[in-house]
Amino acid sequence: MRKLLDAVSQSAHEIMTTSELARYLKVSRAEVLRLARRGKIPGLRVGRLWRFKRYEVEKALSTANGNKRPNQQPRARTSETLPK
Repeated sequence: MRKLLDAVSQSAHEIMTTSELARYLKVSRAEVLRLARRGKIPGLRVGRLWRFKRYEVEKALSTANGNKRPNQQPRARTSETLPK
């Protein structure tokens, strides 16, 4: 159990490249760079390269999306959730 918790903790603080983050968010590399330059996602520029902490990006995007997780699919509206 401890190994699992360590793995989860370590992956949450994973440092990602632009390509890795683009694949994770299912967007283009250009979109990741655009978001980083505009300050929409936190990142660190190292020379010409960008690096991103996955946890910080998820946190920033969840705040911007009204606490939705990145890659979360919108829920289908059912008769129970439709306004009356």
